[in-house]
Amino acid sequence: MKIRSRSDLDFMERIQREVTSDRHHDAYYEAKLSAAWRRAAETPAYSALGEFSMKAFRDLPVTPKSRLKAAPLEFVRIPVAVALKYYQTTGTTGRPTPTPRTANDMIANTVSVAEAWRPLLTVQDHRALILLPSDIVPVADLIVGVCEFLRVPHVKAYPFTTGISDWDRVIELCKVFRPTVLFAAPGVLLQFSEVLKRRELLDQLRSPVGMLMLLGEVSTTELRGMVGKWWDARAFDASYGSTESGTLAACCAHDQLHLLPGANYFEIQTDHGISPAVPGRSGLLITTPLNNDARPLLRLEMGDEVSLTGDCPCGSAAPGVTVHGRESDATEIKGV
Repeated sequence: MKIRSRSDLDFMERIQREVTSDRHHDAYYEAKLSAAWRRAAETPAYSALGEFSMKAFRDLPVTPKSRLKAAPLEFVRIPVAVALKYYQTTGTTGRPTPTPRTANDMIANTVSVAEAWRPLLTVQDHRALILLPSDIVPVADLIVGVCEFLRVPHVKAYPFTTGISDWDRVIELCKVFRPTVLFAAPGVLLQFSEVLKRRELLDQLRSPVGMLMLLGEVSTTELRGMVGKWWDARAFDASYGSTESGTLAACCAHDQLHLLPGANYFEIQTDHGISPAVPGRSGLLITTPLNNDARPLLRLEMGDEVSLTGDCPCGSAAPGVTVHGRESDATEIKGV
């Protein structure tokens, strides 16, 4: 994460104060939503917005993710060529979605994730190995930014970068760098584990590793338990979000995802309507990212069924979130 001006530094410090505060009251959200509303009004998709009020916001129809994917550039407020970074989604749930980002986009998302992970990554002198891609998709860039922000030594080595990094190179790197935390997609970590087993190197390379941070794909409790046993390490479902929205939740030391309420305004949609996202509620997750700059989004329907909980042993006041899967992936059997 590069800070190149006093205004960048001021913005970073303001976001840090916002996401670490435990007082996200109505006045905070009204001010942040008003600013997001003004940015959104500059896009073709939201050009018909009138004056902001909380009533106008609550009366605004949700933005289906399918609409965003069908016409992604209508939700962009700046020319793609002006953005500092250009990304696309992987396309696993449809056509890849163009996603430009400004410096403010990247600073805000990085700081919100870094502060959520601070208790995990700064309790000891960690060294991070990032087995994630950075071409087109933002995931590895995010982790690098988090490590830079928290001053965690790190190296990025995606094992499928032809001509630069492969399993042989990653293995030799591990012998020298001796990472204590691995960031990887579940599928990549499974392949890495199998390679090390075949070469009878797993016992040697796992000895310094204490944490496995899984992200980029869905990971189950059972999978995390299995790879955690292989590596004799704690495995975490590290984060939840999307390229379009940014990061919406991050894990705590108890492997519980917590919403990031300082950076997003969350709601839950059920058959009975839309209500605030508080512990005990379940339904479709609706999010309004509070800091999106290049692509402001209002009441984005993520398409994911979630359940919210409270009273996590970590002490966080942010609701815990369990993501059950895409609503479109459900199959009804005998009315259930």
